[in-house]
Order: sequence, then structure tokens, then C-alpha cells
Amino acid sequence: MISCVIFPLRTMPAAVFVTTFIVSAAHADQATINTMTKLAKDSCLVGTQFYFNASANGNITFRDPTKPGGQGEIKVDAREGTGAVAIFSDNIRVVADQQIRDCMHPYVMEIFTYIKNNPAPPVTRIIKGQTVGSHAGDPAGDGNDALACVYAEDGWSIVPNSGSLVQDGQPANGSIGITNTEYNSQHFCVTYHIIRTDRGRSAQANAHAQAVQSRPAP
Repeated sequence: MISCVIFPLRTMPAAVFVTTFIVSAAHADQATINTMTKLAKDSCLVGTQFYFNASANGNITFRDPTKPGGQGEIKVDAREGTGAVAIFSDNIRVVADQQIRDCMHPYVMEIFTYIKNNPAPPVTRIIKGQTVGSHAGDPAGDGNDALACVYAEDGWSIVPNSGSLVQDGQPANGSIGITNTEYNSQHFCVTYHIIRTDRGRSAQANAHAQAVQSRPAP
């Protein structure tokens, strides 16, 4: 949940306001940071060519695309603390004029503070298991149980409730029925079988398990 406190900044004109974001969350929230950067851009950069962006992992970028090469770009990692603030403050003098710098300063400091006070979100990745099949032949019943699993890599863990069974193509002469699912921090498994539609013909289904794994941000 996000609560906002609006207060005038003493060193800026009375019409300029800074928004303090107080966020109760385990990690830095990208949506919150997007709101903060949008506020900065709407307040200071409307009608200019400047690019400004920040991410929950700590990267902050300010760029003048009209300058050649990397001359117009500032990139810092806000999680490096006061050193990153100093680098950003020094380098923006080369990229932007005094008016823009003065306007951007309180917003940038709010973003730096928020990122420093909230851990980076965990790294996530979708992982897929091997395809397994269920076949129905003779006698004329449903297919065998097939066990589809996916395993987390070393140093990673399966995100709870992120697993699913993904069909590889359309089942032939039937549909998939799930018998059982099993979760723990290191694997997700699902047992399924082909449910035959026409008992007079064979049936086949192929599918694999899929889940999201995560690890703490570096």
C-alpha cells in the first residue's frame, strides 16, 4: 500500500512540491518507482528531449539523446550509496542546465532514498521441464499416468503457486486430466493422463511442467 505526504520544498519556488512515498513492502516496487519518475518528468522535463528512468534493482539513467556517444548519458547504481549520489550530481552538470538540475534534484533524491531503503526485488526466471507423454491404446481405456516435473537450479527456489502443466500441441482424440500436483522449494511436479474421447481409437497427449524460480538479487 502506498501513502503520500505532500509538502512544499523550502529551497524551491512555492509552486513546486515534492511527494514523499512511504511504502510498506518487502522489496522495492517498480510501480512505485515508475510513479516517482513520472512525477519528476511531468514536473521538470515536459517539452525537453531528456530521458529519465529508474529501476527497482537500483539503476538510474538520465540522458540527452542529442549529445554524441556517451557524452549525454549518466548511469549510476543507487544502491552504492552516497557515492552514486555524488556521481549523479556532478555529471548532470554537463548534461542539463541549472534550471532543470534545480527542478530535478528533490525528485532524484526521493528516488535514491526509496531505492536505498528498500531491498532489490528477487531475480525471477521461467523454467521448463522435459516433455512427457500419456498414451491410450489397447485396452480401450484412458491413458497412463505421466509425471511431468521441473527442478530449480542451484541457488534458486520455486516460487509457490507458479507451476503449471503446458500442453505440447493439441491432444489427439482426447483431453488432459490432472491427477496430482506436488510443490516444494526445489521442484514442481504434476501427474496427468489422456482422457480418451473415442474409445475405438488410440489417444495421445504430450505436455511439460513449467514454473518460476527465484533467487535474491545480487
